[in-house]
Amino acid sequence: MEQSREAQPSAVAALDEPTRRRLYDEVIRQDEPVSRDEAAAALQLPRTTAAFHLNQLVEEDLLDVDYQRRTGRAGPGAGRQPHHL
Repeated sequence: MEQSREAQPSAVAALDEPTRRRLYDEVIRQDEPVSRDEAAAALQLPRTTAAFHLNQLVEEDLLDVDYQRRTGRAGPGAGRQPHHL
């Protein structure tokens, strides 16, 4: 991921928040993409809290979002997909 010099301080500041940093560390440790539910469960956080912080990491270009169906369901409505670096 290529970041501009202006974006770098903002990304570093985003990691100053302890919960966000723990989520970031959890996601980048994994070999495979991590869903919101998996990240929340790993850190024993409410899903909404994990989703909020994961979204912040995506906005700062620290994580990417990948869209894939992890439940095996077919059709629309599979939801947002796992985060990964």
